[in-house]
Amino acid sequence: MAAFGGSLVDNILQKTSTLNEKVIDEGIIKITKKSSQLKGEILDLIRKQYVDFDSYVDSAQSLEQRIRDILKEHKRLSTRVEQDLRGRVARTTDERPDIEKKLKETQDRISFVQRLVSVYVGFENARKNLSPEKYVTCAEHIHTAAEGLQALAENGCDAKVYRTLKTELADMMAELGLKLHEEWRKFVQWKPQTLSDSAKMEALTSVELRLTATTSSGLPLEEIVKAMKLLTATKFWPEKIKMFARKLFAMFIRPLIINKAISVALSKEGTSKALKIVVANKHSISTLYDDITTVLTTARQIVSASYQKEWTAQIGEVVCAEMCELIIAHRLSTAIPRDSQELANYGELSSQTQQFENSLVKVGLAKEGTCQKLSQYTKEVNSHFAAQKSQDLLAKARNILMEPLHATVTILEDKSLERLIDFGGGGSKEEKQSTGELANLTFRFPKCAISKCVQDYIDLLYSILKDCCNSPSPLALQLFTTCRSMVDLFCAILSSYHRQAIAELPSVAMIQHNNCMFLAHHLITLGHQFHSRLPPPLNSEIATFVDLVPLVRRLGEQVYVSEMRKQSGTLLHFLHSFGGLDNVSEDVRSQAVQGALLQARLQIEKLSKVYAEVLPEEIHHRAVGGLLNVVVGELVKSVLALEDIAVDDATELHSILNQFLERGSAALSSNKETQDKLLEKYCRRWSKLRELAVVMDASLLKIVELWGGGKGVMAQVFTPMELRGLIKALFKNTDRRAAALAKITL
Repeated sequence: MAAFGGSLVDNILQKTSTLNEKVIDEGIIKITKKSSQLKGEILDLIRKQYVDFDSYVDSAQSLEQRIRDILKEHKRLSTRVEQDLRGRVARTTDERPDIEKKLKETQDRISFVQRLVSVYVGFENARKNLSPEKYVTCAEHIHTAAEGLQALAENGCDAKVYRTLKTELADMMAELGLKLHEEWRKFVQWKPQTLSDSAKMEALTSVELRLTATTSSGLPLEEIVKAMKLLTATKFWPEKIKMFARKLFAMFIRPLIINKAISVALSKEGTSKALKIVVANKHSISTLYDDITTVLTTARQIVSASYQKEWTAQIGEVVCAEMCELIIAHRLSTAIPRDSQELANYGELSSQTQQFENSLVKVGLAKEGTCQKLSQYTKEVNSHFAAQKSQDLLAKARNILMEPLHATVTILEDKSLERLIDFGGGGSKEEKQSTGELANLTFRFPKCAISKCVQDYIDLLYSILKDCCNSPSPLALQLFTTCRSMVDLFCAILSSYHRQAIAELPSVAMIQHNNCMFLAHHLITLGHQFHSRLPPPLNSEIATFVDLVPLVRRLGEQVYVSEMRKQSGTLLHFLHSFGGLDNVSEDVRSQAVQGALLQARLQIEKLSKVYAEVLPEEIHHRAVGGLLNVVVGELVKSVLALEDIAVDDATELHSILNQFLERGSAALSSNKETQDKLLEKYCRRWSKLRELAVVMDASLLKIVELWGGGKGVMAQVFTPMELRGLIKALFKNTDRRAAALAKITL
């Protein structure tokens, strides 16, 4: 394509000083044609180089010169047209818009070509400056090319050419980014490159961050940073800051917070600095704050002052929030005082924490008001002290309740009301004597065995409530809440942790029953014993444990009922093993029945001995009587189910029943004088079994006599239907039997 010369406009305007429409049109058409031709050549050139990858010989300077010639010629023609149109505006108002439209279209084509050339030139200049390590210049050309490519996309461009140019731009950015990353590693050197979370002390003490002012080539870090910031399309600089901050946190800040046996040391060697992890004998929180300040200050000074604000702020965004959480979790929470004396000395730590936060804000790592978690935590030390004390007490209670349940102590006489008398103090001698008499008569817990751990647990409850009386209101409220939580802990641990022992050992099951009932016994009066001495609002009606009593009692009752069901099932299994009382006069059948009854009786006697050692006397009699009642009930049911009882079978049944009556009564008590009373009270079916044995050896006349017209002994234990059924099974169908049956009616 021939270059534009200075004669084009002269040839157009030389014949007349007044520009006519024909000449203007011809000039515009020629310029448009040439600009379009040049645009095509440039597109073809870029397509060949970046799409088809053909060889390229023309230079960027030639393209730029041709663009400048077209622009110069277009400007001269536009000036002449504008001058001429001013004089002819009145006569050419209808023609001017068309001419200006054509000029505008030509200008757009020229602008498109100019942008296309600027993208290409940017690529070429970027390549030329990459190898000589002129990174800032290279980044500037890439930035210019990126802006030009964006303009091409907005004004329309060949899709294939645009995609190729965009790929080329991305490749160049990546290549420059790799170079910058390599240069950055010369200034900022990590040792080791990574550190595992489970790093041992040997690995921690090998951590080092070495910072160099300039490299061997003399290239300053500021130029690297400036080039990184120019790569805005890739967000290279923000990502580099985040990557550095995360590594700084993982390699230095996190280990310093978690491991109290390490510190940091900063050393200088010429123009270089080295930040190292070293072993520390005693690493207090104030030392930790100094170490973190050293690490962050050193990191802040890596870049020059012009970039420090952005650099520091973005490091703070990555580090500060998690750092505060770790300091609270691993340092401040463990520094919470354990007693009131330590609490008074906690102010110094609070002041140091506030200064540390102020320093973070001052250097720009945190914004004002956004990094107050640490100081806020220390200011709330009273609530944390109460919470920590509560946690310690709950942990202590948990450890107590996890001790074996079978280690027991015997409760001979409960002292719950005497605690109240001793604690209350004051009052006249007569009042104390009256109260003492009341204590001997009311709220007495029966003699039994409870777990030693439960006794210790209840003593802990009393000691906590005594502390509540001498504590300020917030702490007292927290401690009182802890006592209530301890009751929930009691129910949870004793019903889950000791579940297997309770299910397998009858003695442990009954000890657990006693434990629950003993705790419930104390909970009834526990709040009333202390509420007058507690600070407000606990000294009102809210200081009570009465609402927890049903929960604890229900837990004990469930254990008791579960144990009774399990033992009843075992006894019924023995009784079902002989398969009924038919033909019991046969030796084999008789031995089977007697063997099953012997097993059941021995099981009850064994359980009676076990229960007698742990249960209160009343509960022991009720439990053993209940088990006897199960056996007796099943035995009576089996006899009543017989429809035909031979004389020999009746005789054998009489013998078997009498033998069980004689030996089974000893399960409740070895004292024969009290056996009948106990059996009558706790085994309601015992009298029915005794009368059943009588029926097995009685005559019709005797049975009718014992029935007594519905008011005799037999009528007290048998229904008419049951007794009539026995008569039918024992006696043949005769007139005498019919007469006897007629007398046994409702």
